Amino acid sequence: MVQGTKTCNKYVQELKRMARGSGYKQRALVEEFKWGLNGMIRRRLVEEELPPSMITEWQEQAVN
Repeated sequence: MVQGTKTCNKYVQELKRMARGSGYKQRALVEEFKWGLNGMIRRRLVEEELPPSMITEWQEQAVN
């Protein structure tokens, strides 16, 4: 799944729906989310002093 032209809020909601019942564990969800994000947003989060590590952190910080 990729963000494309979707807002971060929409992308987060779609990933949450996809994750339910998928069997994906924390790390796999983070990787799916991270690599589907638009490049500028992903870079901004990765380059933070304390980058997110949990899926909830990625989702919250991407939206903000």
